[in-house]
Amino acid sequence: MQRITRLRVMRIFIIIMCLSSICFAEEPSQLQVPEFHVVGTAVDVPAIPYPRHNPYSSSVVLVEFEIVEGSVSPKAERIVVGLWAFQDRKLSPAARWAPGDWISMVLIPFADADESIQRLQQVSIVEDIELPVFWAVEADKIPKTVF
Repeated sequence: MQRITRLRVMRIFIIIMCLSSICFAEEPSQLQVPEFHVVGTAVDVPAIPYPRHNPYSSSVVLVEFEIVEGSVSPKAERIVVGLWAFQDRKLSPAARWAPGDWISMVLIPFADADESIQRLQQVSIVEDIELPVFWAVEADKIPKTVF
């Protein structure tokens, strides 16, 4: 009888250890964040406030894009992408973009972007609040003749 009880205790212990290693194996900072490689056409690009006259030293711009190539999850034809408008009062390349520009981007879900980025001033004219929002890890303007 004791032997059966010990076996049961050992099995329960092993199951608990396995479950805890599955559930707690990775800390949130170590979880792999999905990346999406897309080319998009800028639909709406808001005016960027002049960095030297802004009370914030850094700002994020939210730009609406129509996806030309690639895909994101959740599946969408139009998305909103957060990019640096300016950092340390220096304009980023995105500050010079205009509607119709083609941009090659590597994106992650905005919710997975660094919390300090999510708390920054956000400049936006996006009206459709249902569009999925991403953060551009990389973004470069490309000529329209590439496709």
